[in-house]
Amino acid sequence: MPTAGDYYKRILIDSFSNDGKLVKISKVFFANADSDQTKEMVIMATASEPGGTMYYNRVYDNVFKPMPGQLRRIPEAKTKIESGFEGMKNGKQSHSKFRSEEDILETLKKEWHN
Repeated sequence: MPTAGDYYKRILIDSFSNDGKLVKISKVFFANADSDQTKEMVIMATASEPGGTMYYNRVYDNVFKPMPGQLRRIPEAKTKIESGFEGMKNGKQSHSKFRSEEDILETLKKEWHN
């Protein structure tokens, strides 16, 4: 995380696992995901699975002040931004609701800015 100028502080964000399969962070952005005015960090990650893709969406609170040693994740239930599978699963088509930054931002706007 940037601290000042060209100085950075290394912090533990989280660990992603999918039964030993590679999980790739696909997007990191900031958005207001709760009732305060400070933007939270959103990390979108994906993992290839047989028949499709698993999407992991995580939101982290209090990223900047004070600079934490480890980020605190906001539970999916509080942000309404859940993870999901996109593809064929058990012979049925499955759709993940949040596959892009736009999907997440639209939901957060409805949830916190009405």
